[in-house]
Amino acid sequence: MSMTTQSRTAVVRLVGEFTVILVGVFAALGADRWNQERIRVQSEVLHMEALVSDIRADAAAATEVLTFLPEAKAARDSLLAAVEGHGPLPSDLKAVIIRAWVTVVLPPTLTWSDLSRSGGSLLISDRGHRRDIAEYYAVREEAERFMGRGELRGRYPFVEAQYQIGILENPPRTDAPEAFLSFPDMRTRLIGLGGHYAVMEAYLPVLREASDAVLERLGEEGG
Repeated sequence: MSMTTQSRTAVVRLVGEFTVILVGVFAALGADRWNQERIRVQSEVLHMEALVSDIRADAAAATEVLTFLPEAKAARDSLLAAVEGHGPLPSDLKAVIIRAWVTVVLPPTLTWSDLSRSGGSLLISDRGHRRDIAEYYAVREEAERFMGRGELRGRYPFVEAQYQIGILENPPRTDAPEAFLSFPDMRTRLIGLGGHYAVMEAYLPVLREASDAVLERLGEEGG
């Protein structure tokens, strides 16, 4: 074999080996990109499922309180009537008081808070879904802020008085009914409790409507 033939064979071999190496590198890069995309999609699916579950839990909490509010208002009205001298105190005073101080406790926003803090909200590839979820949580934040103020002004002073009266002790103090009727500003506290109800009645339907709307846009039925 001549030197020219040998050189030519060596070049062909080198080119072949280099081609094999390049094909292997590109295949590895392609597999890595595919794997990263697969992980990203799986993570997005898991986070979307968690967000949907969180929003559905918000809707369930709002619905539960709205359903119970008429009973709470009736309990409060019976207490107010007794304080104003228009009727007797309920015989099951402790149970009625507890029924009257209903409030809403929304689940923590762990999924959305974690995504927002870390910039992971960009993980949601659909910009429309990202916007819809962000708008929902803005509505939720406003509702929580106003309902929290209503609870602080209305529910908290009423509940605080019950501990001072001793009605919640087990068993309740024997003088608790008389102490309830004579407690300073009990009428004002009961009226404030009504204000707490009014704030929840104003914001819980808005929250429920927002949750139903975003769940529908995400392809889910509102809870």
